[in-house]
Amino acid sequence: HYADYGLRHENLLTANGTNDIIDLMMKSLLMPDEKIAVWTPTFIIYKLCSWSHGRETVEVPMGQDFQYQVETMVAALKADPSIKAVFLANPNNPTGTAVHVDDLRRLVERVPDDVLVVVDEAYREFVTADLGDPVHDLQPDHPNVVVLRTFSKAYGLAALRTGYAVADPSVVGELDKGL
Repeated sequence: HYADYGLRHENLLTANGTNDIIDLMMKSLLMPDEKIAVWTPTFIIYKLCSWSHGRETVEVPMGQDFQYQVETMVAALKADPSIKAVFLANPNNPTGTAVHVDDLRRLVERVPDDVLVVVDEAYREFVTADLGDPVHDLQPDHPNVVVLRTFSKAYGLAALRTGYAVADPSVVGELDKGL
């Protein structure tokens, strides 16, 4: 229950799957000259949504064994201040790489406050390891963290697109304007 996290309905946005939320983020939260960054390989929809709204995607290669490299992403952000959102699938699709919330914290603490860190947890229920919870462990101190989740994968609802974002009320308010 979202109240268990200290969240209010202002922290939640529901949509027709997380793909719709990702698309909505591109058109509602980013200016035309702003870019997104992703580790690659990753879920192709980030790049497709970015392109469909005329934005560029900066691709940062994953490290050995397809591990997320925080330093590489931080360097990309420093090199290009027009990057205003970082997308991280956890676990990653297609590599299956999963990252603990402590490693996410290392990233979030090095990212400028005006850069969104979008943690896409569409496949979270398929991970048996304890990853921590970015909603509980990161969002209270970092309003630039957005967590995406869905019911479409783990609950056998693939034909019923149901996704949601958990975010700071200011982010949800901007996304609501784009609906």
